[in-house]
Amino acid sequence: FEFDDSFGEDATNDDVYVRAVAPLVRLCISGAEEGANATCFAYGQTGSGKTHTMSACYEQTARDLAAGCETNGLSMTVSFYDIYGGKCYDLLSDRAPCQALEDARGRTKIIGLREVTALDASEVLSLVERGMRCRKTSRTDGNATSSRSHAVFQVTLKSKLPGEEGVKRMPSRLALVDLAGSERGADRGKLVDQRIRREGAGINKSLLALKECIRALSVGCGVNGGKDGGALAAEPSFVGEQRVPFRGSKLTQVLRDAFIGKNSKTVLLAHVSPGHGHAEHTLNTLRYAIRLKDGSDGTTTPVGAKPASPCARPRSPGSPLAVADPTSSPSSGDSGDDEDADGKATGSEHPRSSPSLPSIDPARLREAMDAHAGAAAAVARAGEALMARHLELADVAEEERALLSDATSRATRVTKGKGDIDILEHYDYCDALDDLLERRAGMEEGLRAAVATLRRAQADEMAASADLDWVEGRLDGDR
Repeated sequence: FEFDDSFGEDATNDDVYVRAVAPLVRLCISGAEEGANATCFAYGQTGSGKTHTMSACYEQTARDLAAGCETNGLSMTVSFYDIYGGKCYDLLSDRAPCQALEDARGRTKIIGLREVTALDASEVLSLVERGMRCRKTSRTDGNATSSRSHAVFQVTLKSKLPGEEGVKRMPSRLALVDLAGSERGADRGKLVDQRIRREGAGINKSLLALKECIRALSVGCGVNGGKDGGALAAEPSFVGEQRVPFRGSKLTQVLRDAFIGKNSKTVLLAHVSPGHGHAEHTLNTLRYAIRLKDGSDGTTTPVGAKPASPCARPRSPGSPLAVADPTSSPSSGDSGDDEDADGKATGSEHPRSSPSLPSIDPARLREAMDAHAGAAAAVARAGEALMARHLELADVAEEERALLSDATSRATRVTKGKGDIDILEHYDYCDALDDLLERRAGMEEGLRAAVATLRRAQADEMAASADLDWVEGRLDGDR
């Protein structure tokens, strides 16, 4: 995997901020009259350190923004909200619900969101602390306070200086997005109920919608000012000629400007856990991050941890990416670079040219993307049907417990001499239990069929995903 930067165990939060987030802050300060949009996503599995990283970035961002506003005559407005269960909640108003609506120009506005004007860094940090206390969290086996919502910290910068007559000035916006952790249902461990499972399914659905938007943007239009990327079409779900499913989730709807615009830039901080037990999650995170990079046109900056060198692809000569990781060991003959005595890569006089990649058929790619989207939707429907049947079975179990409790209570009263044996009650008890067992048998059969349906849908989705990767040239060898 090739990324623009990577941070090891010895890297500090200051290193991450200076190399990944600070350029976004400078972009917003310098483009405060040109409508600059900068967004930083923190993505990764539950417990990988996303909130820890973003908490440090809040402090440093507040400091640099306050200094930039004072120097350049700018005003700073702060808002903080999270997205949970497909709805927006204002973290600066004790999680008051908000509505995300589109205006006539297709731009999303959050109605009811509180925006506070901050004068210095201390006021910004005070607002951040207030919002973090209201954020939705819950306990998992891997993390005592796992974030269960997507938190969006947004700062708007406007010039306080008078502008030229007839010249429209647009404010710049910086958004720091702490995404909820990606996970599987089995990762929640034993502390799981139906609400938590639905919560996890909602998180994964929104992250999948974000991925699908990135896939769509990578087809001929790019991200952040790529080909046709700066033009806002009349239909907000289209960029150029490619349909982009921004309405697939509330997350992609409110963050649409993060991907579209000539003066926009996006950074993805991909968080991974170093443990061997998290290898599968690490690979999924890296694949997700590389998708954003492949969908960019040279201005998006995914930043993530790189796995050990046997998994890393050697960089091609003349690559515009950052300097190669000195711990990587490209196999001999893969490039024309030599190493000096200190182990630093030095360019050779006659670098070998990179092989040209096969062209991608747009029609075939759209067909594969539609098939994958349909398969993913089928998985979601099958999962919802399975949970509904499981809930019905759980209701029968509750009725069985109530019936047993009532029968036990009557038997206890007879044993203590506080009542007489009623033969008719025994008949009623048997009839009720027989009815419940018959209902349970039918529901168990339906539940097994729902499980089989979901497994078939999952297999179809995996096949569609593999076909899409093959069409995009991401798999080696023949089909």
